[in-house]
Amino acid sequence: MDIMRSVVGMVVLLAIAFLLSVNKKSISLRTVGAALLLQIAIGGIMLYFPPGKWAVEQAALGVHKVMSYSNAGSAFIFGSLVGPKMDVLFDGAGFIFAFRVL
Repeated sequence: MDIMRSVVGMVVLLAIAFLLSVNKKSISLRTVGAALLLQIAIGGIMLYFPPGKWAVEQAALGVHKVMSYSNAGSAFIFGSLVGPKMDVLFDGAGFIFAFRVL
C-alpha cells in the first residue's frame, strides 16, 4: 500500500506540473523518466543498501550536531529568551522560527 501511495503521489505531482506548464510541447519525456529512475535508485540505495543507510545516518548526526551548536550559541547570546519559559509562552514556535531557519 505504501508503494502504491508513493506512485500515485508521483503521478499526481507530474500531472500538476504538466497541467501548469506553459509550453507542454517542450517537456522532454526522456529527461522526466531519467529523473524518476534516478530518484528511485537513490531512494533504494538510501533505504536498502547498508552503506547508503549509514551515509544518511551520518549526515543526520552531522546536522544534529550543527543544530546543537546553534542552540548553545542562541542560549549564550539571548539567555532566558531561549529557555523553557519561552517554550511555554510560544509552544517552541518562536524559537524554531527565529533561530532554526537561520
